[in-house]
Amino acid sequence: MTPKNNKFDEIFNRLLSLGIKTQKELGELLGLNPTTINGARKRGTFPKKWVSILCQLYDVTPEWILGIQTEVPRREISPEMNLITSLARDVEFLSGKINSLQRELNQLKGVNHLRLGGRGSPGEEETSKKGRKYG
Repeated sequence: MTPKNNKFDEIFNRLLSLGIKTQKELGELLGLNPTTINGARKRGTFPKKWVSILCQLYDVTPEWILGIQTEVPRREISPEMNLITSLARDVEFLSGKINSLQRELNQLKGVNHLRLGGRGSPGEEETSKKGRKYG
């Protein structure tokens, strides 16, 4: 049973305005499984550690997340933090590209393996028992 004065629901309703739409999404952002998120909801609690992580991810103040302030105050971001954020996005993008290329390479290896009938790699020649090359 969910408590009447549910801090979790109050905070989660504010997080909707940041684009967090589901408890599953919240769990993914915090690196937690759905059971942990659901347990906090049922208890009506929202751990301070989660507030701290969300403040860093969304550049908001704890006072806003906790409902002490009504406006969404944004903290000043240093040029260094902007650079780190930009680099993190670049790394994420490149990581996706690498994964895509690895999948494509694996597919090509599979096609090549089928074309060769499971024998060797392209350019390899087989040799008969008498030493004659064919292939």
